[in-house]
Amino acid sequence: MSSLFKVNNTFYGFSQLINLYENNRESWFETINIDIENFFAANMCSPLAAILDKLIDNLNTITLNVRGDVRNILQRNGFLSEYGYENVFDEQETTIPYRKFAPTESKEFAVYVLKKLLERNDMPHMSDKLKTHTLIAISEIFSNASVHTNTPYVYACGQFYPKKKLLDFTLSDQGEGIREKVSDFLAKPLSSEEAIRWAMVDGNTTKKNIPGGYGLTILRSLIEYNKGFMQIVSDDGFYQFSHEKEIFKTFESKFPGTVVNLQFRTDDASSYYLKSERKESI
Repeated sequence: MSSLFKVNNTFYGFSQLINLYENNRESWFETINIDIENFFAANMCSPLAAILDKLIDNLNTITLNVRGDVRNILQRNGFLSEYGYENVFDEQETTIPYRKFAPTESKEFAVYVLKKLLERNDMPHMSDKLKTHTLIAISEIFSNASVHTNTPYVYACGQFYPKKKLLDFTLSDQGEGIREKVSDFLAKPLSSEEAIRWAMVDGNTTKKNIPGGYGLTILRSLIEYNKGFMQIVSDDGFYQFSHEKEIFKTFESKFPGTVVNLQFRTDDASSYYLKSERKESI
């Protein structure tokens, strides 16, 4: 029996998911029982789903034991429907629905991001041009994952905290991690921290003869102005950026893919524009 306890988007929360994978990754043809207790942030269904699908690929059966408020919110975002639970209508509108996208579903993904995230009333106000550029930036993360890391799926979902005035949106994949991709591209071994630092530089991309390196940098700028934060989990690396500081940490084991989490402050009264426009420009 495995247990997940008070999982949110912190180093400790991601560590629990990585430990779950590490403890079960060699299992084949087994029933893996997982208790989810006390609290589980709905956006963390994204990396959890990536891990569970890896375990299912080994012909394991997953049984989730979920109760109380945790069960309610994971039914409201649709995640538990894959594990034998009924969906519950999200009357409170505090979740961004859990979705699992194949690499061929880039258009469906873009519509999902626009309708379920960028057009939410809770999101900070952005000009139409900036909203379009933000959509392109998030879609580039999808493209990087689905086309260039050989992941079978990209997992997306989010959660809104009305009392805290925070909105989390998370994408995860099962592909080659940032360290492996950047190390191969630069033809030299890098640590996860070195690879993530390289990936965060404007214009850096492992794509050959294709424009890129745009997504993370424009999202980082938006996060900085909004005073939210961005997190990247890849391989054994944990990165968190806010307007105050950058944090790098190393996990004891590896996440089987990459996670990008964006947290927005929804009490931000500013209006955001591109530099080519005016006012609070990105």
